[in-house]
Amino acid sequence: MNPPLRIKIAADRDAPFTVMFEPLGMSYDLGPGEHMFAEVAAMEIAEMEIVHWRGGVSIHPPGTVRTFNASGEFLDELHN
Repeated sequence: MNPPLRIKIAADRDAPFTVMFEPLGMSYDLGPGEHMFAEVAAMEIAEMEIVHWRGGVSIHPPGTVRTFNASGEFLDELHN
């Protein structure tokens, strides 16, 4: 089995935003300069959609996602 794909999601110092994982709608607010991590389980589909909207982005992963704060502490496990 392939290891999960680890994604670092970061907000610019001047542009805090919300990151939302679809289709569940789980969202996280990132303040100026903050970041978090998401691990996407081994994917059978080799495509992930990321949509920008005013004030945030929506991530449409093709499988299970585990989210972590900047310190690496587990937050949630999201199942599509």
